[in-house]
Amino acid sequence: ELTLEMDSHAVTDIERKGLRTVGIYTLIFSGLLAATIVPENGILRHPDTGLVAGSPFLKSIVAFIFIYFSLAGIIYGKVVKTITSSNDVVHAMNHAMTTMGAYIVLVFFAAQFVAFFKWTNLGAVLAVVGATGLESLGLTGPE
Repeated sequence: ELTLEMDSHAVTDIERKGLRTVGIYTLIFSGLLAATIVPENGILRHPDTGLVAGSPFLKSIVAFIFIYFSLAGIIYGKVVKTITSSNDVVHAMNHAMTTMGAYIVLVFFAAQFVAFFKWTNLGAVLAVVGATGLESLGLTGPE
């Protein structure tokens, strides 16, 4: 049986203040995004159709997510005084990325496999061979 134990502690007053500040930031960020998306003439809507589909907002969603979480982390770190200089931000981002190394390697090789599978049309070949094999067994589907 696998059990995971995490070090936990009660939330301190300074951490509570940091969370409250990030909550306020979240409301402001969400409000600004909503003000540019919700109105029919919002600047982040599609310029021709006025829809959200195909809009600059959806094309830039990764950038919005990056900006939100980066600023949320920096704001929290400043409030709880774990970030005192720009070097602290760089060190925090570096630490976060060190845990991503194994995942990035795994995704790289998985992407190579998928691309090779698509390039060779092996999926279509296996589907035809598999269907032929099932037909030869008399399994032609529901009747």
